[in-house]
Amino acid sequence: MKKKKQKKGKKLIAENPIYVEIVSEESINSQRNILSYQMSLLNMMKSIKRYSLIRDNELGLKIDLQNTIKDTNENIKKILINFPKVEEHKQKAPIEKAPKIEYYNQDLESQLAQIRRKLEEIGK
Repeated sequence: MKKKKQKKGKKLIAENPIYVEIVSEESINSQRNILSYQMSLLNMMKSIKRYSLIRDNELGLKIDLQNTIKDTNENIKKILINFPKVEEHKQKAPIEKAPKIEYYNQDLESQLAQIRRKLEEIGK
């Protein structure tokens, strides 16, 4: 902190100026950096505005879609009310039982022999 004395006995004025000597090359680089930061910030602001517009558009489309679905459901209900009601008669189809295979208590060789026999019968 520098203190300056003023002439004619006035009070000391406390000032806090900060002076830094900058070389011209450093000055130019600093200006470039500041300008590039400003450009980056402006590009970010532009992207944020574009994003906001897209989100607003999306919200509008979602609301339109929701209204369309609601109207379609109401129309389907109206159409179903106008149809005559028919009782459905369910016919029971006979269930065919598959023949049981008795492989569980036999050993592997007898199972293989039985399969070979069936293959020969099919092949004839």
